[in-house]
Amino acid sequence: ILIWDAPRAKCVGTLLGHAGSVSALVAGESALGEQLVFSGSWDKTLKVWDAATATCVSTLTGHSGAVCALAANHAWLLT
Repeated sequence: ILIWDAPRAKCVGTLLGHAGSVSALVAGESALGEQLVFSGSWDKTLKVWDAATATCVSTLTGHSGAVCALAANHAWLLT
């Protein structure tokens, strides 16, 4: 996953960590105002990324198949 500075058309970060192809992606904000990226993958995991530092802050497991859809707001993350 690449993070882009859209106005400058410049890649500013890379999120590495999924063992399979990324199949879902959404950006959101935590209740504390942190900019987060949520990614779902064919590896059956969902990862939560800190967009500012390009680091994985959590890996969520438990899906029996690929994570193909995501929705998020400040309180909920739906897969």
